[in-house]
Amino acid sequence: MLADPNDRPSLEEQYLLATSTSDLTLNPDATCAATHLIAAGLTGNRMGEALSHLRSEWQSAGKPRKATEAEILARAETLPKLRGKPDVKRARTVVLVEHAAAMRKRAHQLLGWAPAMRLLLEWAVARGVEPDILSPALYHWLAPACPVCDGHGQRKLPDAPVLSTKRCNHCAGTGKWPRPPGAEVVHDWLQRCIGKAKHDRGALVRGAPIFDR
Repeated sequence: MLADPNDRPSLEEQYLLATSTSDLTLNPDATCAATHLIAAGLTGNRMGEALSHLRSEWQSAGKPRKATEAEILARAETLPKLRGKPDVKRARTVVLVEHAAAMRKRAHQLLGWAPAMRLLLEWAVARGVEPDILSPALYHWLAPACPVCDGHGQRKLPDAPVLSTKRCNHCAGTGKWPRPPGAEVVHDWLQRCIGKAKHDRGALVRGAPIFDR
């Protein structure tokens, strides 16, 4: 999770680690995992904390693996031929779409997905936001990386750990796939919620032990 293993974890990284630890022993004189979880419960920002839990769960969840070049070529053999030859380009598109669907399904299976969606729907109804855009918007917020270049912004060489020098056409080099129509207003609110949750939680943790009792 840390960019440099010698760096001290940020407050947010400490919180994400706390959500997956089995040691919840409370030390009233020092900051520990329990401190972060108690602080999260005291912020009162339900959506912000739901998003933090969802993101932590997604980061540690097993993901569907992408097809290898050999599997793509084998898939091309099962598709209609293009001028008498296997249509490898079409096969790449087919397996990409299938992998994207499997990734969405995995996200929807997360324990934190349904609670986040319920809170999002409450907000949407109160604001008159179209409910149909909520699920696509939440998934994009959770997994914005371009599925073709995996967020690098450059094309990947088949079955190789290195990138080419060419820009990824799918994301135009941004490293992110396009936002679903109407997602901007949803994303703005999600960012405000998680930003406030981080701020409030951090303020409490920095004031421990334990929250100036």
